[in-house]
Amino acid sequence: MRHHAFLIRWTRLTWGILVSACALAALGTSVAQASPPCHVPSTAYPTIQSAINDDTCDTINVAAGTYTENVFIRRSVTIRGADEATTIVDGGGNGTVFEIFATGGVTIKNVTIRNGASGGTGGGIDMCCTASLTLLNSTVSGNHANGEGGGIFVCCGSSLTIQNSTISDNHTDSEGGGIFGCCGGSLTLQNSTVSDNSAGTTGGGIVAIAGIEVSLTRTEVVNNTPNN
Repeated sequence: MRHHAFLIRWTRLTWGILVSACALAALGTSVAQASPPCHVPSTAYPTIQSAINDDTCDTINVAAGTYTENVFIRRSVTIRGADEATTIVDGGGNGTVFEIFATGGVTIKNVTIRNGASGGTGGGIDMCCTASLTLLNSTVSGNHANGEGGGIFVCCGSSLTIQNSTISDNHTDSEGGGIFGCCGGSLTLQNSTVSDNSAGTTGGGIVAIAGIEVSLTRTEVVNNTPNN
């Protein structure tokens, strides 16, 4: 049986006295509490975009299902699917799946991002203007862009960290079938795979130019083809 005594968290004040959260409350000191997650789909939030539009939704839990959306993100937020095999965000062949122009950090985890089609850059994910994204336990697959970055486009000082994820079967008519990064910022891949992507010109897997920093750890870049 769990005893409530084990749930006490202690905070050390500057004069060296240990007091509990309850004691802090008694002293009139507020204790910050994380806001509960918002749930998609629900009556309040039938779509991912509707939850994004509510600034109080710091964390958005997305249930298993297929969501045909083109999502635009302009703030810090965490989007958490049930599992990448069952939570699918589908661009419907009608634009980029996730456009991220946030000034703060964005986390997307446990989802599949597919069927994005951009007339410009970034079929699956398009990042610009110092955006920051961490992509965890996810798949970006089956996306297309006429411009750079069939799967993912990272530009203008943005930073992208990919962990335990797969970038596959994406295509661009230009450069960077899987991922295209340029113009400062960083691209970090850990325990991930970039495979079976194709480009109309160069860089079937990854293209990184113009000062972007790249780090690959335990990551495979295989079976990607340019000029395909």
